[in-house]
Amino acid sequence: NLLPRFNDSTADICYKPRIILKFAESLLINTKFNEPGLRQLISLSDLIEKPEKINFEPNNTLIDLKDTGWTILRPKKSIEILFKCGIPCPNFLPAHAHSDQLSFDIFIKGQPIIVSTGTSIYQKSFERSFERSGSAHNVFELGVIKNLPKRKIIWVEPVEVWNEFRVARKAKPLLRNSGVNQDGSMWVEGEHDGFNKYGASHKRLIKVCISKNGEINFYLNDKVFVKKLMAWRVWFHLGPNQNKNLIYPIILELKKFHKFEFQWKETWYSSKFGQRISRKSLCINGLINKGFHEFSFKIPLMK
Repeated sequence: NLLPRFNDSTADICYKPRIILKFAESLLINTKFNEPGLRQLISLSDLIEKPEKINFEPNNTLIDLKDTGWTILRPKKSIEILFKCGIPCPNFLPAHAHSDQLSFDIFIKGQPIIVSTGTSIYQKSFERSFERSGSAHNVFELGVIKNLPKRKIIWVEPVEVWNEFRVARKAKPLLRNSGVNQDGSMWVEGEHDGFNKYGASHKRLIKVCISKNGEINFYLNDKVFVKKLMAWRVWFHLGPNQNKNLIYPIILELKKFHKFEFQWKETWYSSKFGQRISRKSLCINGLINKGFHEFSFKIPLMK
């Protein structure tokens, strides 16, 4: 199965999840890690502070990892939805951060359905710049409009990534909540301060509902406030071989409430270095005036 690729993360330079989980378990419950190497020595070391009691709950429908900023929703065993809202990176290691605040990924049966681009290259290049930018993730973006001889939009990166590994200002989370309702629906919401310097704000809510007949629907709600005319756009990156019909209905629904343009773009998905698998990405964009605005999307995940 494929795994989510937040920040710089590839399948070919890390250990198998099985080994990582076994090593973590050995540290948490104070047992020997059986596979030879440095990890075995660490697991036997008295220098590691071990907790008194650990509760493993692998079948949780909602897992909130506040230290990483990840929240994982599992409405069904075969479906995983990952939401990112947290500190973008450690202060001492900003090099591998991406501008992916409030981004989400959806996997069904281990396969990418709607996913961020991933990381295919470290060298300075167009591809590297794109893969670290907000446009490579499933995010809502705001843009500053410059009235030059010809109107120009400068898209704001809440995490200011540049060059191969550089990071400047980093958006901090202002809000992150999640929960499971009595009817079995689950939700997660987040907000960051990355647009504050432009007099704007953005809050994102994701909700997943299961109907009585087993239908699973994904709801996305973006609430935005701006103090002046600004540009906006929202990205939906399909996984390889996913049909555009999965997300095309959101265009028709959005037209009932907003004026906008949309484009289908040829992008790529990478799970390892040197790999770029072609896929389709939907970009919806428009302008909003001063005030509060709300954008809602619905995507059926399982019928």
